[in-house]
Amino acid sequence: MTAPAWFVRNIAQEPERGTIDVDGCSIETLSWGVRDASGLIFVHGNGAHADWWVPFAPFFSADYRVATLSLSGMGRSRWRERYSMDQQMREIMAVAEHSGVFASGRKPWLVAHSMDGIPATWLAASEQGGRFAGLILLDCAARPRDDPPSIAERHAWSNPGYAALEEGIARFRLRPTQPETIAGCSTSSPPNRLSGERTVAGIGVLTPTICASVTRRSSAKCRTCCHMSAVL
Repeated sequence: MTAPAWFVRNIAQEPERGTIDVDGCSIETLSWGVRDASGLIFVHGNGAHADWWVPFAPFFSADYRVATLSLSGMGRSRWRERYSMDQQMREIMAVAEHSGVFASGRKPWLVAHSMDGIPATWLAASEQGGRFAGLILLDCAARPRDDPPSIAERHAWSNPGYAALEEGIARFRLRPTQPETIAGCSTSSPPNRLSGERTVAGIGVLTPTICASVTRRSSAKCRTCCHMSAVL
């Protein structure tokens, strides 16, 4: 079995890799494209990291300056003593500034997946939100700022990783089903911050089609008009 041609082609486009200090914590950054192009900044979901976007960012890099980050505690970013949605908002904004998505003078789009659509939505609805052209949510249910998720109410979980690449591949499922299975997954993913073990990269795949977008609202908090967009 072989990886799809688009996957092989895109992961061959090595991003610019770096770090930036945000409130005393080193945050991993990845970027593609030229700085004077219009901007896109991608934000991964819970338990993920910047490299989740590596197969997809090159679809846009010919026309956009594309940037992403590993939020603190995930990927190759460092850990904090405490975490909050407000802290994640600051990290997203700092990386947007650092990576050059504002450099063209045109407002960039903010694109967020899953749970971290929440801080992205809060950022888009904040005073800083006027700097963005809009917000695109992927597989995310937006929540208003006065209804934050309760971490204490969530069931404890961890991702122990896999003993071998073959075990990870055996548990891998593409959604929606695709005719080819990605067999060439890299085992060089960052350590899982919950277990300290390494996991097979690429478990959890998006496709490069955005089905719906959510425009920014200028109100102080997100309203229910922030619809969940269907993904790929």
